[in-house]
Amino acid sequence: DISEWADFGFYDYVWFWDAPKLGEKGGKLGRWLGVSHRIGSPMCYWILKKNGQITSCTTVQHVTDQEKSTQAVQRQLTEFDVSVNARLNDENF
Repeated sequence: DISEWADFGFYDYVWFWDAPKLGEKGGKLGRWLGVSHRIGSPMCYWILKKNGQITSCTTVQHVTDQEKSTQAVQRQLTEFDVSVNARLNDENF
């Protein structure tokens, strides 16, 4: 069964929820890194967070093209990339 691999592409922008609550709107921005086997339930994914840490979670959605066309989300995407690049810069290690 490859269904867990079929929905996302490597390093896609995604919205994720660490501990989703009923009626909660708006997840956190992240990047999809792959399927996290043997951790959590089926359809559990590795997500790169804004602070450069990696988490595993099941509640993940695409950032849609329509969302990407808004200035607010474009700003979030830029801030995310700047933050991750600064955190993972070789000079920080």
